Amino acid sequence: CSKVHSIKDPSCCFLKKLSGPDALYMVRRVSDEEIKLALFDINGNKAPGPDGFSS
Repeated sequence: CSKVHSIKDPSCCFLKKLSGPDALYMVRRVSDEEIKLALFDINGNKAPGPDGFSS
């Protein structure tokens, strides 16, 4: 059985960090148009997921 050790300062584990503006951009609202564009941009030959449909 292996032990789990706690990390006192987890910041040492994250070598790359987002800048403030980039972090805010990640939590903004996404428009329906952006979702549509992203879905239609996916290659039609993508492997199907568990439901049998590709993205």
